[in-house]
Amino acid sequence: MENNNLGTTPLGIMILDNQNVIKRVDQKLLEFFPILEDLSNLVGKGFEEMLLLVLEGGSIAGELAANNPRLWLEERMSKHLVFNAPFEVKLSDGRVLDVTQIPSQNGDVAIQWIDVTERSILRRQMKSVLESAGDGIVVWDQKYSFYDCNERFRRRFNLCDDLLRKGISSDVFFAAVLEKNILIIEGNKAEWLEKYKKNRILPATEIILEFNNDQYFIMKNRRSSDGGIISILTDISEIKRAERELILRGKSLEKAFNDLELSHVAVETQGADLVRLAEDLDFAKQDTREKCIELENIKNNLENIVENKTIALKEALRLSTLDNQAKSNFLSTMSHEFRTPLNAIIGFSDLLKIKLNDEKSTIFLTEISEAAHHLLKLVQNVLAISDFDEGKVNLLKTDCSLIDLLEACVTQYRKEINHKKINLINGYDITDIVINVDPDRFSQAIRNLVSNAIKFTPENGQIEISTLKSQQGFKINIIDNGVGMDKKELEMAIKLFGQVDMTINRQNSGIGLGLSLTNRIVNAHGGDLVIDSVKGVGTTATIYLQNVKTF
Repeated sequence: MENNNLGTTPLGIMILDNQNVIKRVDQKLLEFFPILEDLSNLVGKGFEEMLLLVLEGGSIAGELAANNPRLWLEERMSKHLVFNAPFEVKLSDGRVLDVTQIPSQNGDVAIQWIDVTERSILRRQMKSVLESAGDGIVVWDQKYSFYDCNERFRRRFNLCDDLLRKGISSDVFFAAVLEKNILIIEGNKAEWLEKYKKNRILPATEIILEFNNDQYFIMKNRRSSDGGIISILTDISEIKRAERELILRGKSLEKAFNDLELSHVAVETQGADLVRLAEDLDFAKQDTREKCIELENIKNNLENIVENKTIALKEALRLSTLDNQAKSNFLSTMSHEFRTPLNAIIGFSDLLKIKLNDEKSTIFLTEISEAAHHLLKLVQNVLAISDFDEGKVNLLKTDCSLIDLLEACVTQYRKEINHKKINLINGYDITDIVINVDPDRFSQAIRNLVSNAIKFTPENGQIEISTLKSQQGFKINIIDNGVGMDKKELEMAIKLFGQVDMTINRQNSGIGLGLSLTNRIVNAHGGDLVIDSVKGVGTTATIYLQNVKTF
């Protein structure tokens, strides 16, 4: 009968086949896991089943093993095929086992358990020493593979745990560091690694490491008693910065010295220039004396001229004031002299139309009344412009409905619009807005623009009146597709008494006051009037009003 026990050895050994079935066990395992009792009963059972028996018997220490044995088992089995990578298992009695899995050529796997309790205690003590050190420390074994490090070293390189575990060679570690560009090196990475390999075997090797965050460390390698290497990482960033500062100061001092030499040469040159300048200054003083005498004479002459001009300007201002007063008196007298007979003509013509009541007389009297009204309107416009220019206009502002005001203005010209068969479009963007304006004056400005649009739009044409509210106020557009004007004609139209057609046989009446008066009314309300026109296309008149009272 085949003996499935391996006998008593310094370590516990178990042989598994390629199906993870236990083939052989060592008596030493019973010392580690007394719960197993008769080891011969384990042969033929699955390795996972054996681990479950150990867990259920409470042989494994740790919170995970006690509270979630299934999860502990999954993590343990995940390490099952990681060969030649020792890991520790802590028993509930305080002992620590080092577990290593070694594959064989026939597919079997040998699992060995070694009691490393004393070594674990020493390691914890060494770990405590490492963590209490002020520098970053890493320990490599005789094969230059990672054994342990303190937290300062781990934080400095900020790498994943896979690169800081037992068995990882220092070559692989620093190759990963260079690949992640954690260090700043001169030359290529392969050359740096070769240089590191050569230097690490030398006694008391010191390597300067420059990190990508302007941090500098000196890594000192020392041989340990067991043949390994202890690398100590000391922060020398302040020293390096001080060195750079000294170099910069040295360069600055050198530049200052060179500048001083140049300044010395410049001072000598300037001294010679000053001598020449002093000589020139003597000549200049004499010339200045002569110029001062000449300037004094000029000053006296200018004072006489300014005094004479001041007297002349005062006289001109006096005459201008008299002229303005005369103009005001003339316009006032003209207003009275014109309006009195015109009102009489209008009144009597309207009265005669009622009394005569025949078609021919009504036609004549209507023409007389309309002509008188037209003349009266011209007189009123002239007086209005004069009042605006002299600042005599007081706006009687009140709250008005914008839509009602526009509709009232359009209604006065409904007859002319229908007569010329003009298509009138109302493009009101807002339907409920109250503006604070002088209704009579503001209506006059709107009527002037509507009248012009009707006057210069042909039969069957189109006029659009639109409004648009904005954060600053609102605008009113009056757009026609009439004859339009070019740039020169537009400049003429907006001037006082300006008319595009100045011939005696012009088709449209008026003396060029409408746009000038409209502009003054809009300006008095704090707004702007803008006229855009294209010859043969039409004209757009826009009133912009800001800071108005809206509700």
